[in-house]
Amino acid sequence: MTPSCLPRGTCNNANATNSRLAQTCLHSPEALGAAYPAGWPHTPFPPPKGESKPLIQLYADFIQDDTLRPEPYDPNATINQRLIRAMTPPRVAAIQDLVARWDLSDMSDAGVAARFEEVAWLVTLLTGATSRPGYTPARFDFFLVS
Repeated sequence: MTPSCLPRGTCNNANATNSRLAQTCLHSPEALGAAYPAGWPHTPFPPPKGESKPLIQLYADFIQDDTLRPEPYDPNATINQRLIRAMTPPRVAAIQDLVARWDLSDMSDAGVAARFEEVAWLVTLLTGATSRPGYTPARFDFFLVS
């Protein structure tokens, strides 16, 4: 099984083009261009600063990173305007580091299935298992799913 496009630059030109076309349909080029290294997908993401972690732990790191705190909400801004404002150099570096720390080295059928299972669990938790309003630190709680 060949994944469509991986963050470590291990994809072919057709898949990279398809990925760019799909993103262009949804976002302006300025909104996401800064998220990728120059020359991507032929230039890989910078090496990670920390160890590889499961996706759920990387999400927890994302939440706890002060660099990635949300901007004040502007009800008149479009999604593209919000993305452009969010793509500051420190944020881009933090996001690229998180992406690089998700281990995608095993692209066998079993490895892809394991990564898919990680994504499915994270999406399930994000959909229904978040902390009560005002509770800090944010936590994932299985009992909040129902």
